[in-house]
Amino acid sequence: MPRTERDIDEAKRDRHKRQMGAALRMIRERAEITVAEQSRRTGISRSTIDRLEAGDSWPTAETLTALLTAAPGLGLAYAMTAAEAEVR
Repeated sequence: MPRTERDIDEAKRDRHKRQMGAALRMIRERAEITVAEQSRRTGISRSTIDRLEAGDSWPTAETLTALLTAAPGLGLAYAMTAAEAEVR
């Protein structure tokens, strides 16, 4: 059955969420901090960080800023590019 434009858009959004999650995980791991430590540093729950890294939800701008500040060292643009291959 042919895919509709809406199906294609949803598939792209899902892929981008997984890519964002992989990038956030990569940044945290490169900073050598655990989810628990990142949670402590940011005040963001471990379950929220887990959902974001799994690509199950999008971070708000505030959440994204907090996560990136807590795990400095690897830029989001670089991580997103590196994570692209992981989610294909």
